[in-house]
Amino acid sequence: MTPVAKAWSTDQGFEIASTGVQVHGGMGYIEETGAAQYLRDARITMIYEGTNGIQALDLVRRKLPREIAATNRLFDQMQETIQKMLSSDDMSLTATANQLETAFYALQKATEWIRTTVSRNPEEPPLGQHNIVKCLACCRRLATRERALQANSNLENRGFSDRKKITASFSLNSILPQQLRIGPYYLSRGYNPFP
Repeated sequence: MTPVAKAWSTDQGFEIASTGVQVHGGMGYIEETGAAQYLRDARITMIYEGTNGIQALDLVRRKLPREIAATNRLFDQMQETIQKMLSSDDMSLTATANQLETAFYALQKATEWIRTTVSRNPEEPPLGQHNIVKCLACCRRLATRERALQANSNLENRGFSDRKKITASFSLNSILPQQLRIGPYYLSRGYNPFP
C-alpha cells in the first residue's frame, strides 16, 4: 500500500490546492490568500514522495504481481467488510455496499489481468497504472471508513457518525464512479497500443 499512500494522497493534495486557486480567482487574490503557495508546495510533494508515476509503476510492476499474499489479505479484508455491509438492515449501507462491490470487482479483475500479463510479458506497457492506484485507494478508504463506522455505531456522538456517512456518500457518488473505468480498460486490452 506504500505506493498508493504516497501517490494518491499527493495527487489529491495537488488537485485540492488547484481547486483552491480557481476559487480565489484573479492573480491579486491568489497571492494575497496564499493559495498559489499551497499549489506550489503541493506539487513538490508529488516529487518528494518518489514521483507519482514511479509509485504507480512500482504498484503495477512489482507490488501487485509479486506480493500476492499481502494483496490477497487486503482484498479479503475488503471483501469481508463489503459482506457485512450487504447483510446490514440499514438500506443506505446496503446501497453503499453494492457500489463498493462493483468497484471492488473491477479492481480484482484488473489485478488479475496485471498479474497474468506481467508474468507472461514483463515488457507489456503498463498503461493505466494511475487508475489502479486511484481505484485501490478509493476502495480501501471506503471499506476502512465503513468498518470504523460499524465499530463505532454505538457511540453517543451520532453527529460525527452522520457526517462520516455524508462523506462516504460523496466519495461513492462523485469519486468512485471515476475509478470504475479500470475494469473495462484492462479487460479489453487484447491489443498492443504500440505496434
